Amino acid sequence: MKNIVFLPIIKNLVAIFIITLVSVQCNFNKQNPEISQAAVYDHTYSTLDSTVQNTKRQLINYLQHTQSNAGEVVQDDLVKSFFKTQKAFEAIKDKSKLPKSTLAKKEKLELAFRRHYINKYQRFYDILMVDTSGNIFYTIKKEADYHQNIFTPEFRHTPLSRKLKSDIKESLVDFRFYEISGEPSAFFIEPFYENRKFLGWIVMQFSVSKINHIFSLNKHLGQSGEVILVNKAHYMLTDSRFKPQSTILQKKLASNNIESKFALGKGHKQVTDYMGFDVISAFEVFSFMNNEWLIIAKINEAEVRSNFYLKNPDSLKVMLLKYIEQQKHHYLKYRPVREAINVNIDEFKRGKSGEVLYTHGISTCSGLIISLKQDFAYMAHISPYDKIYGETRTDMLSQLLNRINYLEITRAQKKLLRFKLITPNKHTAVNVVNTLLKKGIMIDQIQIVMNPDASKAAISHFVERDSTVIHWQHPNSSKKVNEYVNPNTTLANMAEL
Repeated sequence: MKNIVFLPIIKNLVAIFIITLVSVQCNFNKQNPEISQAAVYDHTYSTLDSTVQNTKRQLINYLQHTQSNAGEVVQDDLVKSFFKTQKAFEAIKDKSKLPKSTLAKKEKLELAFRRHYINKYQRFYDILMVDTSGNIFYTIKKEADYHQNIFTPEFRHTPLSRKLKSDIKESLVDFRFYEISGEPSAFFIEPFYENRKFLGWIVMQFSVSKINHIFSLNKHLGQSGEVILVNKAHYMLTDSRFKPQSTILQKKLASNNIESKFALGKGHKQVTDYMGFDVISAFEVFSFMNNEWLIIAKINEAEVRSNFYLKNPDSLKVMLLKYIEQQKHHYLKYRPVREAINVNIDEFKRGKSGEVLYTHGISTCSGLIISLKQDFAYMAHISPYDKIYGETRTDMLSQLLNRINYLEITRAQKKLLRFKLITPNKHTAVNVVNTLLKKGIMIDQIQIVMNPDASKAAISHFVERDSTVIHWQHPNSSKKVNEYVNPNTTLANMAEL
């Protein structure tokens, strides 16, 4: 009878315990979210897709407004009046016989037209007026094409000349390098009629600068991401985020990459980009006035993987241990150099191209090299009292990163840095990689070298070649064996998603 009385109470207590346990587990998961590898990729592709769509929307909006503005010129009374007046004026061979009042009226009309251009058509770099024979009888800028014939041998190779020769209707000439203005340009062409009689064309030249600005606004693609515009000839129509010199109509992208994207029209691809990095990308082809362009949004795959490991420290530890366990050591002959910059314990030194950095006595300590190929390298000999060992006496990694970021590199060069850690301690390796990932360094920039068969090591680093040799010493042996560190064995090779 007592058991029957207490049974409902026990059931209620069990239910409360289960609810409490589930609640605790939910709160724990909120505080310690585990993000799957697939989810990281899905989120990245979603970001790339939305970037493509937002950029496409802005680009089409700009082109439609520009097209609309171009179409207004042939309906504009002031423009029409000036076109006819200027055309008639240029047909007069001996202008010296014209009355001063006629010349004054013509100058006044031109001044009014130029002011009108500034107020209404300034989005165009230049306005060209061309008669049916190809004579350019007026331009705003009065550059080298003024008073030239667009159909003569000097100009007939240009896309503008070919378009005017083959088609008199409204059209758009895609961006090309226009020798006259000395910059990449596109042209809106508007045929000019008077009482249904074709008199020539008004050609609006506009530069790629506004489009380049649209593509530079994306701020959600991390350190390595960018969005670019590519034409059918596989040339970039926008500047690279990572090169100081312009890439507009200068950088031609790999045919096998671009051709397949134009063929597919829309989708996702994993490729090697023009910078030599493995990237994941979203892309879409779109057409405007019989011209096709390709929008590509991309990000380095190493950054995607790095973000995954940064959010999943347990997975990072598993990957690092596997990376270390699978290391193979190949020993080669080595001729020691006579002159080198010696790095002692608890210090770092800088080397420039042509110099060699050297340290020895790596046993419980760690050696760290941070380099930018053919430019500079820093070597540090870090003691077990440093922060990477969990101690507080020194913090050489942070000190080095602050120095390099402030004095040595631009933001774009950060992903070109290389990090090599030679350490006997697995826990230290995990600490260093964690710190680097938090500082925005990616896994394809990091190498860890550990040799459990060795008791001691010395390190030589050749700055110009960005080449590292480790001189291992095994227990019960006075001889050293030499290993060239393979530059391709980064953590990215191990981090298979």
